[in-house]
Amino acid sequence: MNTKLVQKDYIKEWLRISQAQTEEIPQRMNEESLFLSEKQKVMVALASASSKEEFERTLQIKTSIHGSNEDNSEAESSPSSPYPHLDDL
Repeated sequence: MNTKLVQKDYIKEWLRISQAQTEEIPQRMNEESLFLSEKQKVMVALASASSKEEFERTLQIKTSIHGSNEDNSEAESSPSSPYPHLDDL
């Protein structure tokens, strides 16, 4: 039997680590929800285009809006974000 699993110090450390990880979940879920919401809006706008020109114009508008929100730095594709930006597609 592994007695380490029932030691108070081990249990306290496990609880501390588990609680820290649990606190990060809502923030990650909120970021993902915002991304998915924005993605859905972009896809609806692109899907509603009735011509190639309208599609390209809508894509350009959405890309420029996205670029202005990211301050056009080299760090647009954040390593902390698992999602590509429109410019990366």
